Amino acid sequence: MGYLEHFHHKISGPDGAPKLVFLHGLLGYWANWRGIMSAFEADYQILAYDQRGHGRSMKPDGGYEPEDYAQDLQTILDELGWQKINLVGHSLGGRNAACFAAKNPGRVSKLVIEDIGPEGSTSGLEYFQNLFGKVPTPFPDKK
Repeated sequence: MGYLEHFHHKISGPDGAPKLVFLHGLLGYWANWRGIMSAFEADYQILAYDQRGHGRSMKPDGGYEPEDYAQDLQTILDELGWQKINLVGHSLGGRNAACFAAKNPGRVSKLVIEDIGPEGSTSGLEYFQNLFGKVPTPFPDKK
């Protein structure tokens, strides 16, 4: 079993085309990119996947720092044999894309980051911890 099999993912587009990777945001999953992916599938080979802890991908007890997500992407790309990519990240995916690009500048042709602040803050962390602390898990029912 390869490393990519730990991640729910979709690869589309022609083999041999330039590579394009989409990383979703917090609480998202690969399918958030489905409509956008279809606009690029004729010209790019595309990878989108549920990042660790999201969707139907692996959910380890630890390893949720940007460096862990960047390492996931590096391992996946190595497994696929993709040397150079165009990388798009939204929110959490943007943070992880920036980390990957900083660690692997020679592997990124273009980097697009959307909807992410330039730096973190303690107050922001406290806000989200409080917000997520209010989410009842598990949910009592689907409704």
